[in-house]
Amino acid sequence: MANAAVSSGAWNGIGSVRVLNLYSKDGQGNYTRHAQDQLYMVSAVPEPETYALMLAGLALVGGIARRRRNKAAAA
Repeated sequence: MANAAVSSGAWNGIGSVRVLNLYSKDGQGNYTRHAQDQLYMVSAVPEPETYALMLAGLALVGGIARRRRNKAAAA
């Protein structure tokens, strides 16, 4: 049986790609690719509830900061 090798790689950015190659090498040093598999994954888009929760949290932090500033000015 000939020697076999598996190579894989991954790239990340907005999404990602996984590439898998299966090679064999004969006695003369020649490589033959037997299989290749690629899997593409796209990043998820946040749901509207995520944005609503983030805005509610920012409003809460802003309200607390405003209250503290008004207390400091009155004291």
